Amino acid sequence: MLVFNITTPFHKYGTITGRFGYSEAERHLVAEVKGPSGGIGIEILLSILSLSDFDVKFSLQTPLEFLTKALVIGKLKKDMVSMRHGRIDVCCKK
Repeated sequence: MLVFNITTPFHKYGTITGRFGYSEAERHLVAEVKGPSGGIGIEILLSILSLSDFDVKFSLQTPLEFLTKALVIGKLKKDMVSMRHGRIDVCCKK
């Protein structure tokens, strides 16, 4: 996994962070860059051992006006249950 933080003197690009990585064993892929005005990237995690033991994550960030972020998370373990989803849109000007 490669993680970086860049701080610039420019207000528009104040702090830029990024994560890049791949793990075949955990079936985890991350490629994302975030800045003050938004981000772009994807994260996918598929750890499925059985129907009663899994960890799944899909995260997408785009610079598109109609879809800036989408998120689906599902986690089921012996002592934990977590299911979430979300979508963030930017209001379009007419």
